[in-house]
Amino acid sequence: MFRTSVLASRVAAVLLGLAALPAVAGDTGGTCQYKGKEYKFMDGVYFTAPDAFDAAKQERVLAFTTFALDKVAIGRAKDDDKDDAIREQAWEVDGAGRVQLSLNDEDEVSSMQFNSGGTSLSQSGTAIGTLTLTKESADGLSGTFKLEGDDDDLGCDLHFGLAAGEVAAAVAAAPPLPKGKALPAGGGEIGKVYMANFEAMRKGDIDALMATAAADTRKQMEAARKEPDFPAMLEMMKAFAPTKIKITGGQDFGNTAELTLEGSDDDGTKSTGTAQMAKEGGAWKVVNTSMKSGN
Repeated sequence: MFRTSVLASRVAAVLLGLAALPAVAGDTGGTCQYKGKEYKFMDGVYFTAPDAFDAAKQERVLAFTTFALDKVAIGRAKDDDKDDAIREQAWEVDGAGRVQLSLNDEDEVSSMQFNSGGTSLSQSGTAIGTLTLTKESADGLSGTFKLEGDDDDLGCDLHFGLAAGEVAAAVAAAPPLPKGKALPAGGGEIGKVYMANFEAMRKGDIDALMATAAADTRKQMEAARKEPDFPAMLEMMKAFAPTKIKITGGQDFGNTAELTLEGSDDDGTKSTGTAQMAKEGGAWKVVNTSMKSGN
């Protein structure tokens, strides 16, 4: 059976920013059904990433979405961050659906994730559903995936023809990333705004948190604040965030900026990440923060 985590998805959606949407894969699609709702998939991507249980091994990953993916953003992400790049795009599309499959050496689906709005389902093991590969080469994968499900459980019927080099080709064709002015450790004036936002989150000071957040994030938080489970959402937000954070530098692009971060928890867990900042009305605001543990 799948495990559901509604609050985690909703909290993450509040914290994250916007993504661009380029071209659609022509031979990848299908449908999934969950609790009477049908999700039509229109795009997908194939990549390899470190195995969740053995970082020395690479596993094949298939991701399907109900919206057009930004392949450039995925291609520019590190191997172990590509799933985060897809997830962040899904959070920013209303009603979006995302399915991610990890394949083992026996050409079976060993783990599966399904996300849409406030619903997050996952399953791990061996031979999840029925995967049929009609073509596998250095160029990519083609085939089908079927998962039987009743009215209350997840069911999927997907087909795919995904090129291994698609994301790399998208990056090669994209304009180069702009180069900004280097920011010092601490991030200067921009860093002060981010740290005020972080401290407000740790203290549970919603007014101060919203005062330093970008307009889109403020709007989402204002709506979430009216819901009865908002206190639980705030506690989960705090649980996901590091106990302490340090700004190691970044780049200032004029009206936007990116801060590089290092975090730590009381148990010694380390994390790294970035914060996207934007200038609104002449004042710097926090657009989103992305952290990853273990680096």
